Amino acid sequence: PTQTVGGTLTFSNYTSANGGLLYANTSGNISETSTGTSNACLLSNGSGGFTWGSCTLGGGTNLWQLNSNAISPGNSTYDLLLGATSTSSAKFAFNNTAGDFTQNSSETTGTAFTINASGITSGTAANVSANSLTTGNGLSLTSTSTGLTSGNLAAISWNPGSSTTATGDLLQLNVGSNGTIGNILDVQNQG
Repeated sequence: PTQTVGGTLTFSNYTSANGGLLYANTSGNISETSTGTSNACLLSNGSGGFTWGSCTLGGGTNLWQLNSNAISPGNSTYDLLLGATSTSSAKFAFNNTAGDFTQNSSETTGTAFTINASGITSGTAANVSANSLTTGNGLSLTSTSTGLTSGNLAAISWNPGSSTTATGDLLQLNVGSNGTIGNILDVQNQG
């Protein structure tokens, strides 16, 4: 039968768990969960009952953490790989031990990596900082290709959509007042 209640409905058998949730089984019997703890999740026991437990699906391992609106691996010593399960085949690899970033591409045509900074109107679109570098290269572009018969190993292109006069430099090399170098530009042809 239908019951209409105009005021407070009290179930005197279910008052022990302050904040417990009521649920019914397939026989229409009502049961109550215990009071959940802070940040707990309501989990099904698979047979019509419920319990409170870890939000990692019943006690599994949570592989991620959220701290100060930043998502990172649950274990900060792990590498983060996207696209595969090994560093050498992953599309993107963030190596915690070496502190480097690797982007692998199997593309034979097109563009392997793009940085799109079309919305930046002032500032720096891409910045490489190597302040502790003592040997090696701050930026290295190498190729062992024997098939490079056309195209460029590096290209800088500025192609405004209409007539524009620039007051800055297309390419600027700066050696600070404390820097002493052998050559500003060393062009070699060792063929």
